[in-house]
Amino acid sequence: MLAVLTVLLLLGFIFSLALMQNPHFPEFLAFSGTLLGSITAYYFTNSKNT
Repeated sequence: MLAVLTVLLLLGFIFSLALMQNPHFPEFLAFSGTLLGSITAYYFTNSKNT
């Protein structure tokens, strides 16, 4: 549940920063992309082991 909330919050932040044309958008996109990728990788590797 925490992972779903984190993914939804990050996607919301990405969308809102892109709309506001925030100057720190590239840095936040790099951070959130890495975090979203690690969450996705964790769940896909975890589901293959069970």
